[in-house]
Order: sequence, then C-alpha cells, then structure tokens
Amino acid sequence: MTIDLRPWQAEALSKCKKWFEKETSNKFVINAAPASGKTYTALVIAKELLRERKIDKVVVVAPSNEVVKQWSSDAKVILGSDMMKVSGGDKDDLLSYGTHYSTTWQSLKSLLDAFHTLCCSYKTLVICDEQHHAALDKSWGTNVIKAFEDSAKYELILTGTPYRSDGKDAVWLETDKKSKTIVHPIDGTYVLTYGEAVALGYCRPVTFHKHEGNFIFDFLDGDKVEISGKTGPKISEEQRKKIKRIPMIDKAMDFYNLATTIKHLNENPNTPDLKSYMSTMIKEGINELDSARLTIPDAGGLVIAPDIPTANHMAQIIEHLTNEKPVIVHNEEKGSNNKLKAFKRNKEKWLVSVQMVSEGVDIPRLRVLVYLPNAMTELFFRQAVGRVVRNYIPNDNTRAYVIMPAYKTFETFAERIEREMPPKFRKDTNRPKKKVCPECHSDCNLNASECTECGHEFPQRSPQYKICDHCGGMNLLNAETCQHCGEDMTHEFGVTLDSAMRDGVYVRGMAISEDEAQEGERMADHLNDLVMSSGDEVLIKLMRSYPEESYARIAKYVDVAREKVRNENV
Repeated sequence: MTIDLRPWQAEALSKCKKWFEKETSNKFVINAAPASGKTYTALVIAKELLRERKIDKVVVVAPSNEVVKQWSSDAKVILGSDMMKVSGGDKDDLLSYGTHYSTTWQSLKSLLDAFHTLCCSYKTLVICDEQHHAALDKSWGTNVIKAFEDSAKYELILTGTPYRSDGKDAVWLETDKKSKTIVHPIDGTYVLTYGEAVALGYCRPVTFHKHEGNFIFDFLDGDKVEISGKTGPKISEEQRKKIKRIPMIDKAMDFYNLATTIKHLNENPNTPDLKSYMSTMIKEGINELDSARLTIPDAGGLVIAPDIPTANHMAQIIEHLTNEKPVIVHNEEKGSNNKLKAFKRNKEKWLVSVQMVSEGVDIPRLRVLVYLPNAMTELFFRQAVGRVVRNYIPNDNTRAYVIMPAYKTFETFAERIEREMPPKFRKDTNRPKKKVCPECHSDCNLNASECTECGHEFPQRSPQYKICDHCGGMNLLNAETCQHCGEDMTHEFGVTLDSAMRDGVYVRGMAISEDEAQEGERMADHLNDLVMSSGDEVLIKLMRSYPEESYARIAKYVDVAREKVRNENV
C-alpha cells in the first residue's frame, strides 16, 4: 500500500520517531481535532516502527466495540496484517495467535495479566485511543498502568478532547485546569487544533443553529408562564408563591427539559405532533440536509437523542416529514453495529442514535447534526460535533451544520469552538451555487429539474421559506421576525405541568416510579464503579442488562431478601 500522508501527519510521524529515538520517554502524545485523521497517523507510525524492527506487536485500546472494529479494519489495510479484537475470554490464548490486538477500555480489566505477559515477551507499541477515558484515580486508569506501564516498549497516546469533564487527570495525561491543555514535553507532543484543521482543509467549518422556542407553560389552574432559552421562565411574584408549593417545579420549567418533552398529536402514540419544538428542530435539520445533498448527493444527517423513547419519537417525526424511515441505533436495537456499518456505505439520509455515534465512529458522509443528548459535557459536545466535520471528497467546500437548543450550556461550548475557527470561516458564506447529479456527477443549475447530461430527475425540495401569519409575506425558514412587517415569528409551544414533569419511567417492561428512578440514577455512578472494579465479567454483563433507573428497586429487593435471611437464622 502506498502511504499518502497529509503534511501534519508526516510531521507527527517524524516527531514521534525522533522522540522515541531519544529514549528519554516511551510516551508520545497526538492531540488532534476529531476527524483530522488520528487513526491513520497512528497506524502509519506503527507500520514504520514494525518496518524498522523496533516493535513486534501493536495493541490498540479504544472506547467501544464499534471503534475497535474500525481499528481492526483499518489495520488490515495499512499494516497489511490482521488485528484481532480480544475480550476477557481470549486471555489464556493471547500469546498463541501471533498477531496484533485491539480491545476496549472496559475489557482491559480482564486482560491485564495477558497483555502484561505479551508486552514482556515482545516489543510492543500500545496505542491508547481517546485516553481521557482512563482517569488516573479510576479503575480504567489503574488497568492501563498495570497492563503497560513497565512492560510496553512504546505508548502512543491519542486524544481529540484531552480534558475530562470531571476535571480529573487521565493516566499519563496531566492537564492544565485553566488552559485545558496537556502538560507533556513539547518534543513528545504533536498538537493540531480544530481551527488549524479547518484552515488546512482537513476538517470542515461548522455552523451552529441555536434553535429558540417559546414555551407557554400551563402549570396551575390556567396560570401560564412563558419560558425561552434566552430568558428562562418569566415568573411574577404571585406565581412564585404558588410555585414554592409544587415539588420539582424548577426542573419541570427548565427549557432543556421542555425541549426534550415528547409531544403526540391528540395523545395518539403513533402520531407525533409536527408543530412541537422537537419537530421544528428536525425540520431545520431536514432543510440543511436537503441543501447539503445538492452538492454531496449521499450526505447524511445524524440525530443524537437523550434516551431510547425519544430516539424512537424523533425517528417517527423524520418518517412523517420525509416519508422515509431513518436508521435507529442504540444498545437495545438488534443489529445496531451492522446498521452503522451499512449506513456508512449506503445513501440513506438519517441516522438516529443514543450514545453510539458520539465518539470515534467514522461516517465521513455525515453533514448535519441534530443535537438533543442526555449528556451536558463539553467533551461529549465536541465529540458529537466531530462526527460531522470530516472532509469527505476533494475540494469539499460544504459546512457542517449543528442544530441544537438555544440553551446556555450548549451555546457556551459552541462559542468556544467558533472562536477556534479562522475568522474567514466563522460566517456561513458557502451556500450551494450549483447541484451535483447523483447519477453522473455532472454540475447542474441550482434550479434545474433534471440533469442536462443524463436526464436524471431531481426530487422536489421542501419549501425553503415560511409565511408570516400576520401579513402573509415569505421569509427564510429560520427567520425570527418577519422581514416585511417585523412580526415575531418564533414558535410558541404549549405544554402542561403533567407533560413537562417526568412521572416515572417505563423501561424494559418495568414501570418505575419517579422517586425510584431518581434514586437509581443517583446510585448509578457509585454502583457501576464498584462493579467495574470487581473485574467480574458475569456481574458486569448482568448489571448492563438492567437500566440505571431500576437500581433503587433492585437494592430494595436485596435489602428485603437479606432481612428475611436474617430472620430465618434467628
């Protein structure tokens, strides 16, 4: 295979080799923006070290099974040899396979001794992908030290978001808390920021659509409160007195909670309300994807949903608006990994995901992100944005579009990314001036109904405007005020206290009260840490089969059973 490196990748390769030759440290850090090509760079470094006989084996530790599979597939092409995905069940046979290996951070606990023995037996390069997962004082960080610290020949540390949301240091990656930069020798570090990646043409600039909405919240006896992303709730003194008597009312009136509230038409669970806030977000996404597909005919859109019920609801909205079923992937959807693989290669428009496509998963044709997650961290935000900024074809001048709630937390993250972009890319100036035929790839007039070269009929686009209810004038789809009469054109969404407040959950056939669900969620981090640190694969698998909201109920049943045993022994 001919190795064709971007200038930054060639520089990173050269710098890494020089650093390892010094033998002052066996750790080299590549801190490069998501979608800039870290995987390719790391494998080329591995190939060079193998060619020079400085290493015998390559081990990759990555965030998820899907990313591990991606590493194995890329390694087959670049290294020209197999990279075997291993889990706890393979530990006894690890040395006998005679190949390279990849595993997840989670599986590492069961493979500590096997990898330690491998690294002591062979000169091994360990590639740690998205190193921020391994907190220094958590089990995953401890696992890395036990497996590789005194045994690996070299360690190549990859990260696109080096700082952890909890502020803790990752193993081998101390960070400056103020600047959020890695504290590591300059000669042993290569940095490529998102702004640099955009300027060099490796990543596409991003436009953030901050989706506003005015909720009219009916909370008590017809008493209404207006809530928007910009101002929050507008509450009178009289209303404040009433509100104090209602438990959890603050959470119910939170703009983001309202934005994620599922709304059906006439309470019909099979018919989503196409005038809801969620629906208007998706409409904007559909509009932007239609625009992107004028020049990239197979461009795709990604929806990141907060939970499985909302993902299914958002998929219903897409189907009602486009007459096409989107692809849904989450941990309860059978064949999700195969669906991701197929979506990467086909021309389907929309992918709806719950915590499966935010990090590491490479689908270059993604152009539009509708962002409505459960996570509120900058790390998750940047990883999600990274899914739609990858350049896909030569001379790609399209932009990445992110449609997100006008919520202060997300706006702060977006503003930081915007400040990183070179000034000329901060404004959206690259709207399509032509469209490309998906059959023969000829350039056609933007308004052409068919291709002049092959006769392909272009599908009719959805309207790019909306009509003012006050004067009847036409306006751009995302206009907040009418350009003709100045009338406010922002959406108003009616919501009641009952629909805004979660009243328990229904997951995997279990009806769980709200109090139980909240207690279970509070227990989740502590319980998961204990189970993961135990290293018991059966127990880990068992805990994964139960939703976090059910933990409090399980704990209650365990307490009752324990008490019965005590009584029997008395």
